[in-house]
Amino acid sequence: LTSREASGPLPSKCVAIDCEMVGTGPRGRVSELARCSVVSYHGDVLYDKYIRPEMPIVDYRTRWSGITRQHMRKAIPFQVAQKEILKLLKGKVVVGHALHNDFQALKYGHSSVEDATTAMELYRLVEAQWEQQAASSFWAHPEDREPDSSTDMEQYMEDQYWPDDLAQDTTGGTGGVQ
Repeated sequence: LTSREASGPLPSKCVAIDCEMVGTGPRGRVSELARCSVVSYHGDVLYDKYIRPEMPIVDYRTRWSGITRQHMRKAIPFQVAQKEILKLLKGKVVVGHALHNDFQALKYGHSSVEDATTAMELYRLVEAQWEQQAASSFWAHPEDREPDSSTDMEQYMEDQYWPDDLAQDTTGGTGGVQ
């Protein structure tokens, strides 16, 4: 790794995104994009527009989204916004809270190869430190190590640790691991 790679991506390659959703569909339970804001590494606003969802709005979710009916008067169509936003994000490191929700609202998907590649790049940035730390803690006090137990791993498969959308079974109830 070069010193540039070791210190992370260039600031010009980093943006932060936040999307606000409104409720559409039956009882307003479908989340659709209604506002998207993108800022640069230095906090400059690159994008901030209201977006008209594809389905009629049932719940503005103003308490959480801050969006009202008046905001939607100047909203642009979803298809237009989606193209603008994805063009802006192309080739960037995207930072944000619960990005999976924002990307889902943008109807933006990517391959698992991208996730795996990114995970490996992140690992390589800290590989030496992690491996050294793991080795020193493993051998420092072998008597403190607990034996491997498959029952310990099974607890992580319980659906209480799953995101809500993965914990739903086909009947609409909360499902467990089969």
